[in-house]
Amino acid sequence: KWAEKVIVNSEYTRDILLEDFNVYSEKIEVIPHGVDNLEISRSKKRQVKGTSISLLYVGVLTEKKCVHYIVQALAELKKRNRQASLTIVGEGDQERELKSLAEALSVADNISWCEPSFGEELHCKYRQADIFLLLSRDESYGIVVAEALAAGTPCIITKTTALTEFLSEPGCFGVNYPPDPSEVADLIVKIHDSEIRVGPFSNKIRTWDKVAADYEMLYKRIIGR
Repeated sequence: KWAEKVIVNSEYTRDILLEDFNVYSEKIEVIPHGVDNLEISRSKKRQVKGTSISLLYVGVLTEKKCVHYIVQALAELKKRNRQASLTIVGEGDQERELKSLAEALSVADNISWCEPSFGEELHCKYRQADIFLLLSRDESYGIVVAEALAAGTPCIITKTTALTEFLSEPGCFGVNYPPDPSEVADLIVKIHDSEIRVGPFSNKIRTWDKVAADYEMLYKRIIGR
């Protein structure tokens, strides 16, 4: 009520404020989050058809992140005799359940489990992956998608909540929610075996210095009034 401006990171969050909190639209400013590095030089990720596919997930291992769909898609790739590996970076209360699923689907040996990582270590994981996946049920932004795209890595996301705002970015592909693991596997193969261009991006994916400049301009406008 008393705020001059309310800053949100996505149009999705903006719509929630308008609907649930009755905030005037003029009060809300959408300023997307930033990324540490933007590798324009890696706008094309060249793959060799038929080679092993390196998949990546980064985030907490909770029910709403729906990592089990990624594990199921990995199993679908195995059924098709496509070599693939999955790196899961993160921890959470679903980890034991996900490992049991991987054992049941006979893909446990194809999955590497990593503790949360940050900075250059995480950026290297983005760069090394062929495809990044985030098949969440609900996201208010999805910064890991921005980070993966900024590293030149194609992404597969669900067409839901704030994730839909990334679908216009070159290199980002969507599947319906709940995702069909077979369709996800089809898309993984199509992306891997094609020459996919990642970027150039809209203003949604930019470095933190440009985000800070947006905040500074907004603060100056408020102070000036």
